[in-house]
Amino acid sequence: DRDGAGRYQLLRRIDPDVLRKIFRTEMEAEVLGEIIQTLHGHLDGAKELAGGDDDATAVHAVKFLNATTQLSRFKLNVNFLGKQEKAAVKQVVDWSLSVTAELRAEGEQVINSFGCV
Repeated sequence: DRDGAGRYQLLRRIDPDVLRKIFRTEMEAEVLGEIIQTLHGHLDGAKELAGGDDDATAVHAVKFLNATTQLSRFKLNVNFLGKQEKAAVKQVVDWSLSVTAELRAEGEQVINSFGCV
């Protein structure tokens, strides 16, 4: 959908390193869930939306998810995520690792932080 594609393109423009500045106090669980769903929902079309660069798409997805784990109250927020959202995180990371192995350690850290099975 158009709104989803717009949200995905917005996420792609945000440098994961600035998330702490954007969410100085905390990121609400609902926002975290929407980010997860947006990244997951655009795996198939991510290459086209990112200008055809799978590696850049994969790196951004993992780094973005990893950056969310560093935000205030992440551990509390992750408790509000459902199994479906945690499965979506794992699928995003698995797809990213299939594109580039350089993310293995960071991807595993994301999976562990989100409590994915």
